[in-house]
Amino acid sequence: MKIIKAIKQFYLTNKGISIIGIISLMISMSYVLTYKMPDYFGIEPLYAWLNNIAISYIAAMIFFVVQVYIPEQKNKKQCMEVLRNNFIDLVKFIDLSILVYQKHIEIKDKGAKLLWNGDGDEEKIYIKYSSCNDINNFSDRSYTKAEIFSFANQYNKKIEKIKHSSVIKFCDYELLEVLTKLETINFYKNIQYIIEYANTEINFQSFKISIIDLQKLNDKLKKLCGIDIKYQLHEVKEIDKVYADLPRSNVIKNITSIQELNVEIQKQNIKQQLKAQGVAATDKDINTIAQCMVESATKKNKSEEN
Repeated sequence: MKIIKAIKQFYLTNKGISIIGIISLMISMSYVLTYKMPDYFGIEPLYAWLNNIAISYIAAMIFFVVQVYIPEQKNKKQCMEVLRNNFIDLVKFIDLSILVYQKHIEIKDKGAKLLWNGDGDEEKIYIKYSSCNDINNFSDRSYTKAEIFSFANQYNKKIEKIKHSSVIKFCDYELLEVLTKLETINFYKNIQYIIEYANTEINFQSFKISIIDLQKLNDKLKKLCGIDIKYQLHEVKEIDKVYADLPRSNVIKNITSIQELNVEIQKQNIKQQLKAQGVAATDKDINTIAQCMVESATKKNKSEEN
């Protein structure tokens, strides 16, 4: 099966060479099969000449496969292995950006509606996502307005990192072409533009075209890189917001154990709930409650294991 797949791949990437090679092989085989047959039409000299050309072409084609094609394929494979994580990071960034746009930005006839889901009037977007292949493995993220404005720089840096890699020269031309087209997409700059002028009379309908173009290019990039990953969003709960904001917390840097991490998560969760209910409490009380909750959960888990 691998040989058949390799032959098919060679044919698809070198159609002209392959077609002439098949014709040459047919000419050479027909000459061998008809070698002892009488020459009724007097075409033996021409036939022999064509056979010699066919044999020469087949030999040249074998040389090309062994000396050029196979080493190139090996280099391309190694190149993709080196850059695979970079490509995965890029397509994930694009996928999540599109999901955020589809969920939190509504383009109206004039202007746009921004669906922030931060607490109160906080201009922040929280998302909970997972791979479509593993819907039980969730991740939480949050984006401030300033971070959304930095999407364009992050996007360009990810592409530049790939294109400036020392092994990028071994990639397929088609792959480089897709990367170049991705650089020209103004999707991220347009998002910034929409957020800045959402409450104006500006028409953003043309922005939808850049979404379609970006999605198509990203799908093509996935196909070329052999990346079969899709993401989906889930309902964001208050505890998800806590998890999403933890990386920004200075407290998290000083945590040295799972126990301390769980306590900090519970503390943030309690604060969120108290804030939503308009109830005030001291940090000492919140810390005490959080520790009791974690200790209780730990004891319960141990008893269930026993």
